[in-house]
Amino acid sequence: MLGVILATLICAAPATDALELRAKTDALFAEWNIPDSPGCAVAVYRDGAIVYERGFGQASLELSVPITPQTVFDIGSTSKQFTAACIGLLALDKQLGLDDDIRKFLPEMPELAKPITVRHLLNHTSGLRDYIEVMLLAGFRIQDRTTCAETYAAITRQKTGNFAPGERHLYSNTGYFLLAQIVERVSKKSLRDFARERIFDPLEMKHTEILDDCTHVVRNKANSYSVVAGGFATETSDWEQTGDGAVQTTVGDLQRWDENFYTGKVGGPELKAILLTRGKLNDGAQLDYCAGLVVGEQRGLATVRHGGSWVGFRAEFLRFPAQHVSVVCLCNLGSMNPSALADRVAEVWLAAEMSHDPRSEPGGAADTRPAVKIEAQHLVPLVGRYVYDDIAVRIELDNDALTVSGTGVRPGRLTPLGNQRFRREGGGTPLDVVFSSDSMRFEFRDGRRWEFKLSEEWKPAAGELARFVGNYWSDEVGAALELEIVEGVLTVVRHRTLDTLQLTPFSKDSFTCDLGRLTFRTAQQKVSGFTIDGGRARGLTYERR
Repeated sequence: MLGVILATLICAAPATDALELRAKTDALFAEWNIPDSPGCAVAVYRDGAIVYERGFGQASLELSVPITPQTVFDIGSTSKQFTAACIGLLALDKQLGLDDDIRKFLPEMPELAKPITVRHLLNHTSGLRDYIEVMLLAGFRIQDRTTCAETYAAITRQKTGNFAPGERHLYSNTGYFLLAQIVERVSKKSLRDFARERIFDPLEMKHTEILDDCTHVVRNKANSYSVVAGGFATETSDWEQTGDGAVQTTVGDLQRWDENFYTGKVGGPELKAILLTRGKLNDGAQLDYCAGLVVGEQRGLATVRHGGSWVGFRAEFLRFPAQHVSVVCLCNLGSMNPSALADRVAEVWLAAEMSHDPRSEPGGAADTRPAVKIEAQHLVPLVGRYVYDDIAVRIELDNDALTVSGTGVRPGRLTPLGNQRFRREGGGTPLDVVFSSDSMRFEFRDGRRWEFKLSEEWKPAAGELARFVGNYWSDEVGAALELEIVEGVLTVVRHRTLDTLQLTPFSKDSFTCDLGRLTFRTAQQKVSGFTIDGGRARGLTYERR
């Protein structure tokens, strides 16, 4: 009898553990597990099997259709790994080389001093401006029907870029859109058909497709939503571009793709190697970005991941290759953060394997460098306003200690460490602040450096704004921007789709707004034009008409 009891307890232990893991995972999504909210589908894969899958919330609020593991979602930029895989398969077929000049396949692209290669597109190091920002400036809306032909025309109009190829890493949807065009020209098939024949069908991903026609019906697909006052609003888009997004899939189908990284059924180890090769810059610096995938670490465990976002859809695909465990979170509500949710799910299922040493967590290592004493009179010369790109921060003196603050910068006290070096306190990303003459530098632990210059705040008189009023045209955008003074503020007016935008003075002859930073060109107080530097589209020139 005792033996039977012991055997029962031993057999029941794993089941009890599984129930506890499921309950803890369910609890992470409780706020969306209601009948009047959008939500998500979540899955955990381990050793080639789905060990957890569940839907939370509604796929359709209009029809009261719940989300299930079989619900189809648009996964946004998580799609990029499939485009990279298509390119990789063509490379393995010897139909293209990753270091080929893209003009070999896309001769309409402008010829630059240094060629852009296929590898530059894969790694986001091409310097090409993001077509989405350019097209929005041109007057297209996310809700409009836009075609690949219109997008290709917008890209080929660009005569300059954000930077020289290979000089920097800057995420750009343009690169992956062009990779799709290369797949189509080399294979003589649409990206949709090529991916279906070479990836989706062989892996039996029966509910996965690339949407390249906005009128096509995707069965069992969730609607997407945003939060508005009093409830939710639908978020829709009829953009037909592929490559940078457009994959429609389920958490179940993604398990089949995930397992391919272990079995190599499609592409073998050679394709896996292509997808997981980290990018490099011209100076040899290695990137965390590979080919549609990002390598990193979570609590001591190596990760491979990529997120996605389009209209109200949000996605995260997180893999722990050494543990043969993955987490996928697909959402249909724009305010959800699937990356953070996937991290938390992983911490539930991999708690035993993850390190709890704070030094294994980004920014968690204790900084033991001793503080030094600096008299307030020696701190006064460091006080001021400093500018890096379109970021302005203030260094101020408060109770004999320096503080840092600014838009997008977590405020905090600066602890002196000696030699003009300070440690920013107060949480957030750990960084040092280093001063020298009329400049200041943020030094992050991951090696990044932000160089700031001392800059006086510019407060133009009301009459001074008049010289910026006018109509400005950009050949690269193919559209105009008109500026007027409205209630004493320089304002973008009468754009076809953009809301009225007020310009905030930033530094001499430059302003900021939602478009980015506008820097005006002047000579003898006469304005001839300006340049817009946005997040992923920089150096766009406008001439006064």
